[in-house]
Amino acid sequence: MFYSHNLRLIFLLLLFILTISTWYFAVLRPLAFSRYFAAEDHLVEYSTAILLALASVSLAALSRRVVGYKSWLLVFYALAFMIAAGEEVSWGQRIFGIKSNEFFLKNNFQGEINIHNLVVGGEQLVEFWFGTLLSATILAYLVVIPLLYPISPFVRGALDFLAVPVAERWVAPVAVVWSGFVGWIDLPRNWEIYECVFAILICTVFLGPKNPETFNFEKALQ
Repeated sequence: MFYSHNLRLIFLLLLFILTISTWYFAVLRPLAFSRYFAAEDHLVEYSTAILLALASVSLAALSRRVVGYKSWLLVFYALAFMIAAGEEVSWGQRIFGIKSNEFFLKNNFQGEINIHNLVVGGEQLVEFWFGTLLSATILAYLVVIPLLYPISPFVRGALDFLAVPVAERWVAPVAVVWSGFVGWIDLPRNWEIYECVFAILICTVFLGPKNPETFNFEKALQ
């Protein structure tokens, strides 16, 4: 079976560890929170990139269970998440010591090889398109859709037609609580934690969607 109850427990354990670690650094070691825990090129950022890549692989695996346009849609979704993983670590620029070319030095406000930090028309893409808008979209996916899917035939039909994995209802309150928790953490780079939480929750959705029949498998209970 594609779905595994034990695999979901691993991600829930990871979320629990992240919760305790975030509280510890935010409350007891606030300076270390921004300098090390949530800092660029440290544990949280790399974890997010790995989780996004895993989400991509999970979607690619789902694409092999369906045929026709649904398979291509899932491949497209998988590609989008792999791009997100690459963007998270600037495509390994700092890992491999790659220097930015003139375009990125001039148009990227951090001088890095990525799209989300580009400045277009005086506006940083990360602040709206890759910040506010994307966060709202993901939050709606994790909170609103799980509530509407069981009660709205239109929403259920549209999501199944588009081959969208749907989260189970328990994901919604977790996402809401974490949104408040991250908002309460008034420290630099607190949103790096938010990204990691979203990545964990999305992996649990893709590995065990509420609508397994859309992908031609049934959930394994053990």
